[in-house]
Amino acid sequence: MPDALRTHAAGRAGRVLASGPMRRFFFWYLPLVVALVAAAAFASGFLSFLRGDTGVPVNIVSRPSEDAAPREMIAPMILGDSLARGTGDESGLGIGGRLVEELRRRKIKTGNLVNVAVNGARTPDLLQQLESANVRRLLSQSN
Repeated sequence: MPDALRTHAAGRAGRVLASGPMRRFFFWYLPLVVALVAAAAFASGFLSFLRGDTGVPVNIVSRPSEDAAPREMIAPMILGDSLARGTGDESGLGIGGRLVEELRRRKIKTGNLVNVAVNGARTPDLLQQLESANVRRLLSQSN
């Protein structure tokens, strides 16, 4: 293509983009449509959250732990409600702390106590907690 035609074509394209309808489309209508679509997607997610539809919980399947507690040592794990958690215990130990204290008093080796009890938990909550991958991994490390 000769230089004169190339210059003419480039100038013409620049004028088309700079003209009113195309400029209005690219600088006003297109960003407005993109913003409205993004706002609709956000509103849809927010409304589903308000309805309680938060999706399916994701449990990452982990390999069985090979670092379980040795058999000559007790590694306690506490599950339950506020009583198991230790709420209201004046000493601050709760059931788990008292268990570890008693085992150590009897010269029984104990690992770290893992207390995953939840204040206000009920039986369905405990069953759901037992199904989670993290609690299963912790249970495999306790004995």
